[in-house]
Amino acid sequence: MLGSGTHERTPECSGDNPIEVVLLATELKASRKFYAEQLGLEVIRETSYAVWFKCGSEGAISISENTTGTADEQDQATFRVEDVRAEIAELRSRGVEILDYDIPRVRGLVLG
Repeated sequence: MLGSGTHERTPECSGDNPIEVVLLATELKASRKFYAEQLGLEVIRETSYAVWFKCGSEGAISISENTTGTADEQDQATFRVEDVRAEIAELRSRGVEILDYDIPRVRGLVLG
C-alpha cells in the first residue's frame, strides 16, 4: 500500500515484467518502414498515431508520432545480441547505415 511505510514488491511494477520502450518520431510512416522492413521487427499493433513492435520474447518498442521527435542525442534503446558482427552485416545488407562512434568512456554503434 502506498504511503503505509512498507515497501512490498507488487506484481504491477517490478523488474520481473517486460518493458516497453517508447520512442518519438516526426515521420511515423518512415519510422514504421525502418523498424519493420530494415530492422525486421514484427508489428504487433498499429494506430494512426503509433506503431508497436515485438522485441524479444515479451518486450516491445512503440514509436509515437510527435512534432519534435526524440531530441536526445544519447541512445534511446539497445539490443543485446550474441554476435554483433553478424548482426551488423545483416543490417547493412538491409540498407541500414551503421555509424561508429568513440567518445570518452563510451564506445558503440549507432543506427543512422
